Amino acid sequence: MKKSIIALIGLFTLVACSEDSYQDADLMNENTNETSSNPQNSVYTNTPAVGYESPFDINNIIDVPVKFINNTANYQIGYRVQVGPAYYDGNINGVIDYSPAAGGGPVLDITNAPNLLYGGNEFNPALFVQYILPISSGTSVTHNFSSFTASSPLNALEVNFLQKYGKIYSVYNYIYHNSNVGSPVKTMFLKGDAPIPFTSPTSIPPAMTAEGYDIVPGIQTYNPATNSLMGIVSFHKNSREVVYPPLTNFESEYFFTTTYGDNLHLYFKSYIDHVEIVLEDI
Repeated sequence: MKKSIIALIGLFTLVACSEDSYQDADLMNENTNETSSNPQNSVYTNTPAVGYESPFDINNIIDVPVKFINNTANYQIGYRVQVGPAYYDGNINGVIDYSPAAGGGPVLDITNAPNLLYGGNEFNPALFVQYILPISSGTSVTHNFSSFTASSPLNALEVNFLQKYGKIYSVYNYIYHNSNVGSPVKTMFLKGDAPIPFTSPTSIPPAMTAEGYDIVPGIQTYNPATNSLMGIVSFHKNSREVVYPPLTNFESEYFFTTTYGDNLHLYFKSYIDHVEIVLEDI
C-alpha cells in the first residue's frame, strides 16, 4: 500500500504541475458558506437498493455521454475534468488487464503505458485532464468520452485506453457571475457520483456489501481538495466499476451562497446511460 500511495502522490504532482489545473484551489469555500448533504443526491436517485445507477460496466462498454448543464440565470461555469481507469481488474500487480471486457479489452504494463502505470501503480485517477470552456446561463453541452483529449505526457495508447475505459474521478469547477466573467466567484472540486450509503471514508456499509461491492485492496482515494490520501476505494464485483467515498471538501453535491447573494446547487449525478454535472439556482 505504501508503494501505491507514493506513486499516486508523485503522479498527481506531475499532472498538476503540467496542467496547473489547481492553481485556484485556494479560492475554494471562500465567502460562499457551502454545505454538502449526506446521503448524497438522494432526491435524484431512482435506484432503491443503494441509490446509484451507472453507465460503467466492463461487460457492456459504451461511449459514455457527459452532460454539462447550467440551469442558472446569472452564472457561467467552466470545468477541468479528471479521468482515470474505470474498472478494477481484480489484481494489484502493476498490470492493467481488461481482457474480460466486452469484446476483449487491452492488457497494459509499464512498457507500453509508462504514464498510466507510473511507479507501477495501476490505479491512478489524477491523470487525464480535459478543459471544458465556460457554458452560458441556461445552456448545456454534451461530450462523449471518446471526444476527450489528454494532457501531456500520455501516449496515444494511454489516451485511447482512457477514452474507452475511463471514468470521471473529479471535476474542478470555475463559476463566474455574468457581470464579471474574468474572475470566478467560486472554484471547487466535485467528485464523481457514488452509492448513497457510501458516506464513510474507511468502510463499506452493509447495504453496499449486499449489492455486491467490495474494497480494492491497498489503494486509497486521492483528495485533490486537501492534497492528501485517505479512505478506501470500492468496486462492484459484477460491473468492476470503482467508486470513491466522499472526503473533506470533496463530495458529489454542494449547496452554497455566492458573494452576490445567490443560492446555487452543484452536483454530479450518474445514470444508466450517461452522467451529468449540473449547476442550478435554488
